[in-house]
Amino acid sequence: MINFLGNHKIGIIGDVNSGKTVLLTALLWNLERGILRLGEHGSKPTSVKVENWHPGSKCNFDYAGNKLKLELASQQESKSGKKPRDYWLDKTTCDYSLARCSYDLPRTFFRRDVTFVDIPGERLADVAIWECPSYSQWSEKLLGQWRSSNEYSRFLEDFLKVAESLDSSWEELTWAFKCGMRELTNNYVSQISPSTLFFDDGKLAAPEEVKNDAWLRGRPIWRGGDFFPLPGEWKGKEAYRECEKHYRSYRKNVIQPIFSQIGSCDNFIYCIDLFKILSSGPILATRNQEELRSFVNKVVPGAIKHFFKDTIGHNPRKIAFVATKSDMVYGDNLDKLEGLLRDLTNGCDQGKKLSFGYFSCTAWISTVWDEETGQVKGRSWETSTGWTPIDTKPLPEVFPECWDPEEYESLATPILPAKAVMKPARQSGLDRILTFVTE
Repeated sequence: MINFLGNHKIGIIGDVNSGKTVLLTALLWNLERGILRLGEHGSKPTSVKVENWHPGSKCNFDYAGNKLKLELASQQESKSGKKPRDYWLDKTTCDYSLARCSYDLPRTFFRRDVTFVDIPGERLADVAIWECPSYSQWSEKLLGQWRSSNEYSRFLEDFLKVAESLDSSWEELTWAFKCGMRELTNNYVSQISPSTLFFDDGKLAAPEEVKNDAWLRGRPIWRGGDFFPLPGEWKGKEAYRECEKHYRSYRKNVIQPIFSQIGSCDNFIYCIDLFKILSSGPILATRNQEELRSFVNKVVPGAIKHFFKDTIGHNPRKIAFVATKSDMVYGDNLDKLEGLLRDLTNGCDQGKKLSFGYFSCTAWISTVWDEETGQVKGRSWETSTGWTPIDTKPLPEVFPECWDPEEYESLATPILPAKAVMKPARQSGLDRILTFVTE
């Protein structure tokens, strides 16, 4: 469909802690100050106004609060006695958050707007629930995947055994499922679904909580009612009916609103923290690749016979794959980020009308590069003051089959925002990304 007015709705998605909220805050801030450009002619917007989606709504993106926190986190010292890291941005805890930016462009008659939808990374694992209208389809899909994969069956062995026995109690089933999901999350494996097990009630469970058996026993899979996949042999039993009822409710009340928002986007910015992947190992790379393929294959309109089936919306035209936090590397290493992005997204079904863009960006440049020594330096999350050298190894051009994650641990070191002389702080790459998704 031709976009006559030039309005856009952009989805900000990506893995957990990949920097989506910081990126969106920086995008809005730079737009508000007239620094970024928009559209195919690269015009600078004027009379920019960042607005709440609906006054008083819980789904509003906290733009003003996030700006303030970034400023406070960039301070070298705090009069309140708090450390700069205490002011760091909170992760997105609602199901999604919305921000609208309205603006004028030179030589145009109509005021335009671009709406951004910030989606928590945890929700991407629930794409299978969106894809499967019925509980039986979802159960068959997940159980088949888990049984056929050595990786999944290794971590979910106990649950698969318990689920095969029709004599298993509800308590045995729920506990085995929770323990299996814990094993998946501890080993960076995808399909932590329903995603509310470790991400619900407005907060993400801390690692020490997840490891605690007493906490896990008392933790509901979903506050609306527990459910998990069961084989078809369970049909007619109370456990199956309970799971089916809660699945339908979860899909209606949690998943449909989220994926309806995603489906109404015309383009996407998909954030990927390549350094976290390199410092975690091949398993996390595989998980990200699986989630990428699953998501892209569902948001892209396919052949005509699938036009109303197994897709999330029918509008998307572009996905900007973005390697975030790129100021952790410079020189030749920076040039290799695009190759790693392309390798990670290899195999995604592009469809007939979707184009991919590959970018690296830093929403808030927080490091310096000493050209004489070739060292990258940043303010340590722990000490808050002084510049700490970041030991950077040469990056591979593509992901090898196996590598030592310890070689890249320093690239995943949390770095505080540099003190900003200008507000907003310097950024890198946002112009190219925004132009791509709005042209």
